[in-house]
Amino acid sequence: MKDTSFALTHSFIVILANLLALGVLVLALMLLLPFLEPIIWAAIITLFTYPIYKRLRQTANLSSNLASAVMCLLVLTFVIVPFAFLAASLTNETLRLYDGIKTWVQQDSGHLLDTLQQGSVIGDYLAKVLNSYRHHQDKLNQLLTDLAQKGSNLFLQQGTLIFKNLTSMLFKGGIMLITLFYLFRDGEKLVSTLKALMPFPAKETEKFTLIISDMVIATLYGNLLTGMMQGAMGVLILWLLDFSAPILWGMVMAICTFIPVVGTALVWGPASLGLLITGEWGKAIILAGFGMLVISQIDTFVKPLLISGRTSIHSLLLMLSILGGIGMFGFLGVILGPIIIALAISVLEFYKINYLERLANVGSLEK
Repeated sequence: MKDTSFALTHSFIVILANLLALGVLVLALMLLLPFLEPIIWAAIITLFTYPIYKRLRQTANLSSNLASAVMCLLVLTFVIVPFAFLAASLTNETLRLYDGIKTWVQQDSGHLLDTLQQGSVIGDYLAKVLNSYRHHQDKLNQLLTDLAQKGSNLFLQQGTLIFKNLTSMLFKGGIMLITLFYLFRDGEKLVSTLKALMPFPAKETEKFTLIISDMVIATLYGNLLTGMMQGAMGVLILWLLDFSAPILWGMVMAICTFIPVVGTALVWGPASLGLLITGEWGKAIILAGFGMLVISQIDTFVKPLLISGRTSIHSLLLMLSILGGIGMFGFLGVILGPIIIALAISVLEFYKINYLERLANVGSLEK
């Protein structure tokens, strides 16, 4: 009787201790929740720039505190400030582009056929085709207006969220920089602590962290970095050719890099065709040539060098993770979405290697 009573008491104490521990963890998470966004941004920036931090410590022989402070200054100068200007420019360009399309639809769309006829042989033929559907012009104008409005809403909403509360933005920026400092300085200790908390033997833990590291590095450097490079090249050529809203279209081009097969051609292809139709042959040839020989080749030659044999996410899954990430987290989702998918694939890969293959080997031995 005493043994049964003791067992029940012990079980109750264990359950109560677990509930208390869970409650404390939930409270701790609630405390950190308001700072989750700047903490995540700091972690992402650390993942991108930690190799620079290690090289800085090795070459300049700096202490961890001084090297972390230098890295925070570099990130502030070359990442945060340019990103703030980029976000402001992107918002302004989106507003200007939407206003331009709306004005064109309301006032200038009636002159479209005249413009096409004066452009080139292709434009003249297209004008004749459109002329046969003139009675649908009102519907076409409404469709263009709706597409422009819906296409700009996402960028406008994110731009508004960024600049709506300057004080909050500065506060979160300060939290991010402080977090960034400690992640640089104590990042390796943090990783070691997380490894020690994992419920696997040391050998299995190392294998699991290696799988995660390969997947995340392949995602960050092999896919996201090449996408940024292609977007930057797109901004450059569109700006040189005097396109309206080059930053906006460069951003769209960076997102299109994750669309299988066509990629950035979804932007520079129609833009080149538009130039061709309106008779600007020189600009059309330059844009198409630059798109094929420079922008598209970044994906062909640079990405394999950055991935270098690591496991990468399939292009379709990567595209869906970015779109889903944007819908869930805003601009943060462009990077966070693929990282979450990379972690999920890493877990599945670890499960496949350590459990499914092991079970298959055991089954073959028993036979």
